[in-house]
Amino acid sequence: MAARLAAYQTALTRLPPVTQTLFRLHRERELSYHEIAVRVAIDARAVEGAVAEALYMLMAITRGEEPCRMVDRHLSVAETILDRRHADDIGFYLQTLLTDA
Repeated sequence: MAARLAAYQTALTRLPPVTQTLFRLHRERELSYHEIAVRVAIDARAVEGAVAEALYMLMAITRGEEPCRMVDRHLSVAETILDRRHADDIGFYLQTLLTDA
């Protein structure tokens, strides 16, 4: 069990930052897509796309495959918005979301 948890945590670190944060807010903090969307000020469909992408990528990583990003228009738009809104401090902003949840 400890080895599986370690593998999962390692795989999480390989996810794109926005995808990782939205996934963790949903799975670890048990927030709904809508709650996350309101908190981050993005479309709920982007949150749904990020969670789906995270699951897809985590499965690939744990199978030893190289993960590739899914093409989700809503997630792409949300990432662009977040990058522009928090250009200087996107990493700090994403971390703040996880600690404030």
